[in-house]
Amino acid sequence: MEYWRIPRLPDDLTVAIAAGGPSLSREDLRAVCDDENTATIGINNVCFMAEEISRPLWLHYFCDKKWHDWHGDSLTYRNMAARHRVTLGNADIPDSGLRRLRNLGRDGWHPLERDGICAGRNSGFQALYLALMTGCARVLLLGYDMRIVEREAHWHPPHPAGNPHPHSLDRFAEMIDTLRPVAQQCGIDVVNVTPGSALNSFRHSTLKQELQGDDRKSEIESGRV
Repeated sequence: MEYWRIPRLPDDLTVAIAAGGPSLSREDLRAVCDDENTATIGINNVCFMAEEISRPLWLHYFCDKKWHDWHGDSLTYRNMAARHRVTLGNADIPDSGLRRLRNLGRDGWHPLERDGICAGRNSGFQALYLALMTGCARVLLLGYDMRIVEREAHWHPPHPAGNPHPHSLDRFAEMIDTLRPVAQQCGIDVVNVTPGSALNSFRHSTLKQELQGDDRKSEIESGRV
């Protein structure tokens, strides 16, 4: 199987990752997608929220084949606004437009292996690993609540398998914690802009504050990424 190689982005750009936590809003997703200096990664169901936004996701990511199976015909991608569609392995999904990455194991950091990522037991870890591999200047984390909010673990209805247990969310956060020294080693500023997030590994801020005053020339619209 041929694997996709993670591209390097210009080192003055931001990558925003929109995950599935209950705090994620359509307005916040629109803000990062509309920011011309930001490349946005949407995880799982975020692709459906993105259909209503004018500028596309830079990348849509999912890990589990069961997620793909759950949504079936909804994943025609006719209206899905994403420049790249990426998954971890899943060679048995018959989709010629789907880009696949190698599974490099549960944890670690392998910067020379540009055709794979570590799994970290959750897609939030995987998307952050992928973002760090791009060499961008900054990563913004949206929807990384890592906690149950009013009995909900997601901004969308529960998956058919149900919501993750709070203990699972704690383990997910612990795995994401292991990427903090990696981000420091790479010189990438990872900022958690998820309000009320239980993930405390990275600097906390607000999305509005992080997007203010960002007047760098757009590299995304030029087609370089």
